[in-house]
Amino acid sequence: MNLVLFDLDHTLLPLDSDHAWGQFTVELGWRDAAVFAKANDAFYEQYKAGTLDINTYVRFGTQSLRDLGDNGAELAAAAHQQFMAQVITPAIRPQAVALLDKHRAAGDEIVLVTATNAFITAPIAKALGVEHLIAVDLVLDARGVPTGDILGTPSFREGKVARVEQWLTSRKTSWTDVGHIFFYSDSINDLPLLERASHPVATNPDDKLKVIATWIYLMIKKLIKKLLGSSSAVSKSKFGQREDVSVKVHKINPELVDKRAIDVVQTLQDDGFEAYLVAVPCATCCVACGPKTLMWPRMLRLSRSNGCFDAPSLLAGAFVLFTSFMAVAVSTRLLKSQRLEPS
Repeated sequence: MNLVLFDLDHTLLPLDSDHAWGQFTVELGWRDAAVFAKANDAFYEQYKAGTLDINTYVRFGTQSLRDLGDNGAELAAAAHQQFMAQVITPAIRPQAVALLDKHRAAGDEIVLVTATNAFITAPIAKALGVEHLIAVDLVLDARGVPTGDILGTPSFREGKVARVEQWLTSRKTSWTDVGHIFFYSDSINDLPLLERASHPVATNPDDKLKVIATWIYLMIKKLIKKLLGSSSAVSKSKFGQREDVSVKVHKINPELVDKRAIDVVQTLQDDGFEAYLVAVPCATCCVACGPKTLMWPRMLRLSRSNGCFDAPSLLAGAFVLFTSFMAVAVSTRLLKSQRLEPS
């Protein structure tokens, strides 16, 4: 079973649900428009910069609920229904629904992991058909209204890693017990969990995450060129020239090919490269036994879209991919490949 983790805001949704809820309470007349907008926007900029104090923000964001009086819980629930109908439901895009359906069809376990509080996100998770939600839990008073304090570890930055670990433990499992671990996110704040996932996907990344992802991508392209040489060097040497090896020779069972490895090859080809490593002995395989599977380098992919989740572009953890291509360099007897300059 694979574990698929999704951030919510600007990942499955093309908006920030916490920020949008704040604006919605202003429209309801619960907060002073000018004062609230200035503070809310400031917090949002801190979030994007990776400097947000989550405890201070939660106290600010839940203040309007505490000001509602004795029937605050009922008023908040009714307002949230309007919020879902007017703001969230129209914002749910078919690309996001299709991606969720794709993972469900594959039998993957889907978990929504968000730094937005559970009051706002629980109905959203339900609308998306996601059973498992990890959100910022709130301390409630006797009326059922948030006190402004956070219950337990907030699912924010490193806290997302801790909360996922707690969730796994509650199910008597761990990171190593599941298959592939996917994590889709847009935010630099999620870098700790992106690094922990075996298949991190930067989706509509913010500026800081895009800088990191793009830097890795450019380093990988330079590494490929250095390892495989320029086109002129290729013409002078047999190394780097494509050589098809039949199944009878390499004796690798095609059924062992991970579809994700095929996706990597396709991604590289889409970016102007041709013919990449198909079989490399894994470091954990016994030399006497020969290659048992295909090496699957840890990847960070960037989904470029004007919506969500369109044509992924390769990004990878530099160290792991470096070792992968070094393995290719010393394993050309199994497969030789050619890198062509993008047209």
